[in-house]
Amino acid sequence: MIDDQLRDLIMKSSPAGFWREISTRQEALYNEARSYSYNKELWEATEAETVFPIALRAIFENVVRRAAKLTQLKHFNMMHNGENYPYVLVKSGKLVITAHHVAGPSHFVRSAESRKQHAGVNEWLDTWVRPELLLHPVPNLREQGTVYLLILHGQVREEVEGKEIHSSFLQVAIPDAELNKYRRVYHVRDLLQAYSQQEAAASVNVRIADRAVPAIRKKESK
Repeated sequence: MIDDQLRDLIMKSSPAGFWREISTRQEALYNEARSYSYNKELWEATEAETVFPIALRAIFENVVRRAAKLTQLKHFNMMHNGENYPYVLVKSGKLVITAHHVAGPSHFVRSAESRKQHAGVNEWLDTWVRPELLLHPVPNLREQGTVYLLILHGQVREEVEGKEIHSSFLQVAIPDAELNKYRRVYHVRDLLQAYSQQEAAASVNVRIADRAVPAIRKKESK
């Protein structure tokens, strides 16, 4: 497993079960949102195009909240500064996490004052990832403060043999303090694989306790 301190910080500060729950539910929730939105008994296609992104966002936010509950993480129902949309914020160790639907893998999230405020905690990371500017040794990540993460999710439409196919993506992005670009982007599937490798390595290193009780042989009487 390639050494990556930021990835290791994410893994140390958040349980694999949180990411696994979201990843496992992703496909089903997209289908659920699409089925609800494009229900011809409720409205026509024009209204469906408006409803779908709202339904998708709401269902995904609920899945993130549910994943936090299942893994006993702190979660909060927040409101954007404009008080136009609620959102779920999860805290896990040193991590602050929010979820966002984007048009494609690694696409940047829309600018919002609340996101900029959250991203401000990543100011120390901006120095850490630019070692050429350092006048002092690189800081130890274990001793630093909070890191703000974005869960990026969505689907890309592709046409295969005349059929429309939806390919899903699920990523974790670390933005800079100004919310202008991503410092790191990880695929959740790669994180889960790293968790599995970590668990496998730990199980190999576990020593099995020797519970054998020596038996004392008695001398046979002649």
